[in-house]
Amino acid sequence: MLTKLAGCISINHDLKTLAETRRSPDRPVNTIGDLIHCYFSNIRIVSIPIMTESPALFQKQHQLLSRIISEETKLARINRLHAELLLNCEELALCLTYAFKHYSTNKSQPFNFATSAVKCRRPEPSFRSHVIQLARLMLDNLPTRLSRSAFNTDILAPLVASALLLDVCRNEYPDRCRLSNSESSQVN
Repeated sequence: MLTKLAGCISINHDLKTLAETRRSPDRPVNTIGDLIHCYFSNIRIVSIPIMTESPALFQKQHQLLSRIISEETKLARINRLHAELLLNCEELALCLTYAFKHYSTNKSQPFNFATSAVKCRRPEPSFRSHVIQLARLMLDNLPTRLSRSAFNTDILAPLVASALLLDVCRNEYPDRCRLSNSESSQVN
């Protein structure tokens, strides 16, 4: 379908203007597919016929569309969960507010939901997820198994211990522990 409509950018004045605003030296916008990919990372088109023309085809395409939406929703949830961008309703409402404000003042630039989602999230009460994310990143970038085993003992243990100590001191537990001035200067 996008192949059939590829040349409509040169015919339709509004699409031509939109393509010009999105075009850059490193990103050509020559087809309708190029223009769509300026706004969306992935697109699927499912044709739904008029029900009275072909009820069987209508039912088949409706089921296909329903299955695709369900699969993509599950995949998006998993991806957001792994990226730690799965928002609750309050965080999503704040993110959408940022999007509305962005588009009311800046129609030419796309809105970055990932950056906004990070801003919308409330800080966690502990460093657990940050330590795990940092450890995963560091581990993925180590070249060999030998360095990975050294990483576990030489780097990861002090990292986790520091995060735990900072968390305990910040939250003043257990038993409302407090560092004396001499101890706190050693921690800093």
